[in-house]
Amino acid sequence: MEENTKIVPSAIEKDGKVIGVRIPVINKALYFGEISEKEMEWRDAMAHAERLGRKLPTLKEAHLMLYFIDEIKEIAQQAGFDFRLWWWTSTESQYSATNAWLVAFDGGAGYNYKYFELPAVPLADLDPDA
Repeated sequence: MEENTKIVPSAIEKDGKVIGVRIPVINKALYFGEISEKEMEWRDAMAHAERLGRKLPTLKEAHLMLYFIDEIKEIAQQAGFDFRLWWWTSTESQYSATNAWLVAFDGGAGYNYKYFELPAVPLADLDPDA
């Protein structure tokens, strides 16, 4: 059976270097250079994404990304990028006044205290010509 490449994540390249991954099923892109090098609290993660003109993934988007995590990890490894285990989700999936949802690459999702520091993973809208 032929794989449907229209929904499978693919590498985003610039000047012959892999800089991110296209995730067509959610119509988003993940640029490795925009993922926070330092861990941050939920509100800081939201501000980090906003400074970049991006958003953190919603809980639903994060779960869909997890469906393709093997493909995403393979593309990331090509770029020499090592994903961390957890990341925050956006206000659309905020849990409560003190807690926010976070998602793990093992497929788990839970909520944690907003002042706990975790990576920020902002998503760009997918350029239809990219």
